[in-house]
Amino acid sequence: MYAVINGLGHILSFEHEPRNDGRFTDVEISPDLVRELRAQREAGFVIKYKDAEFVVEAPRHVVTWEQIREQRDTKFAEADAELFRLIDDELINAQDHTASKRDVATYRKELRDVPQTFAQPQDVVWPTPPFA
Repeated sequence: MYAVINGLGHILSFEHEPRNDGRFTDVEISPDLVRELRAQREAGFVIKYKDAEFVVEAPRHVVTWEQIREQRDTKFAEADAELFRLIDDELINAQDHTASKRDVATYRKELRDVPQTFAQPQDVVWPTPPFA
């Protein structure tokens, strides 16, 4: 059996004969290893061929932009609650929270900018909220 490997080291297929077409690398492997690698791929693991060895990597957690929006909505709600708490404290206790409100507003802007800041949803790093 042969594993057909692309230029990035990913297994494209398993074949009984080598392709020998020059575009891919054909690596001879045992039928037992084929079964093992197939099972790992079906379980979601990423298998690469690197430095003449098969490397099994844990699957990346798939994150969608919809999930990012849901998380961001929750963070907006938390920021809004903090902003209202600051405003209430100013009105009721005559406290000046201008700097804290500005920090919350900056945080909210960072949240709004997340889709433009990160190309892929799995790359998102959330800004640190200025409140506990």
